[in-house]
Amino acid sequence: MPIKKRSAYFLPIVYMLVFFIYEIVGFINSYVINLKGATKDAEVFHQSATEWALNGTIEFAVNAQFYTQTLGILYRAFGADEYLAVQLNIFAILGTMYFMNKVMIILEVEGRYRIFVILVIALWPSYITRASTSMREPLMIFMYSGFIYTYLRLRIRSTPSLWLKLLFFSFFMFSLHKAFAVLIFVAGLIIIYDRLKSTKINSAKGMIVLFFISGGLISGALLLTYLSSLNVAGLRELNSLVNNDQEQINTILEYKAGIDERASYGTRVEFNSPLAFLKSYPVAIINYLFQPFPTRISNMYDLYAFLEAIWRAYALFIVWKFRKNIDGATLFLVGMYFATTMLWAAGTTNYGTSSRHHLTHNWLLVIIFAKLFLNKTSPPNKNIRY
Repeated sequence: MPIKKRSAYFLPIVYMLVFFIYEIVGFINSYVINLKGATKDAEVFHQSATEWALNGTIEFAVNAQFYTQTLGILYRAFGADEYLAVQLNIFAILGTMYFMNKVMIILEVEGRYRIFVILVIALWPSYITRASTSMREPLMIFMYSGFIYTYLRLRIRSTPSLWLKLLFFSFFMFSLHKAFAVLIFVAGLIIIYDRLKSTKINSAKGMIVLFFISGGLISGALLLTYLSSLNVAGLRELNSLVNNDQEQINTILEYKAGIDERASYGTRVEFNSPLAFLKSYPVAIINYLFQPFPTRISNMYDLYAFLEAIWRAYALFIVWKFRKNIDGATLFLVGMYFATTMLWAAGTTNYGTSSRHHLTHNWLLVIIFAKLFLNKTSPPNKNIRY
């Protein structure tokens, strides 16, 4: 049987396998034994959503408050059961698998490697325990992967419907986590750069597209500045940054550092002056990518985090080694991976939290690795349906 047909045959089986694994682990998490990878946050989300279902009102909110309302609406309709949150996450996981497969088709990754990569990402050990409970990461990854896939399609053929889809995913990315507002802005800059490199930019249509992207970024920045001045639930940190409230910023960072003191980096990004920021930010990025170091391993969780860091180091080495093979679409993924890394590094103070943040963009690095290393000798296929 040809490879292409074999991959098409096995893909539904992979979906079913992942579906049943998460259903089983989610059932155990909800009713039998606590296997949660982030017990406190999951329980807080579940409890907050239960309380909202009883007497909450729908309002414009972002970040944890948006996710709480989303769960609360489900709980109000069907009852306050954590297993409902699991079903929402499973839907997001399967949707993410669909988007990732489509992304790899655009990158012309072979079918056998696509199945392998999808399984690796979907069954990532720290993802299984966190996605099979009331955590928002699966929804964040679903929206983010949808955003990436939509833009890659736009690179092939620009249509109004695809731009609307890009706005849709951008809105819900921001709604689920306020930090994605910064990422969307950076993504906009990367998209402008990508469009400038395209030959299509010489056309009137290309110039109109660039005009609307630039206008959208400026409008979005002004809107965020306005929202930060309002009492919008979930925008406390953004309000502090916009107003340069050093006392509030330090309070937030000290609180985050105290969440898991054992896993704390012992350092953080300093926002009190440009020089302090430039000195502390590179250290924060290194800590985010590679902590815990061997001297800090004291239990199995630390060992697992260390092994993940080793894998990241190797994958980044592969990206550097095969950098000359990076095409335009892959370069966009590389840019988004590093943009997400820099974003999370700025506000992460311990490797316990960083392990959760890595889930939101690990999939990008795995796909890039598959494209550059596993798929490096594969011939291009010009008869691809996207």
